[in-house]
Amino acid sequence: MNENFQEKVKLGNDSSMSVIGKGFVKMLMNKKMQNVSDVFYIPELKSNLISLVQLQETGCSIMFQKGTYECQKSSLPFSPTLSKL
Repeated sequence: MNENFQEKVKLGNDSSMSVIGKGFVKMLMNKKMQNVSDVFYIPELKSNLISLVQLQETGCSIMFQKGTYECQKSSLPFSPTLSKL
């Protein structure tokens, strides 16, 4: 993790939180662990968030259905381990 990276993010309620690092996380895709890069570390957040735009930028198509989601990349579907909405 790059701990020299510092920034502020604005939340939906117009409050902001400090980003104190940037790195990557591993997600289960196509039964293999894959890296998602440029992930912000925000210790004040109580839950993990994932950017759908960021997943789309890696070439994923995202489909929501019945409280879960599925992403397809290179025509191979994957279901992230955190699939409940």
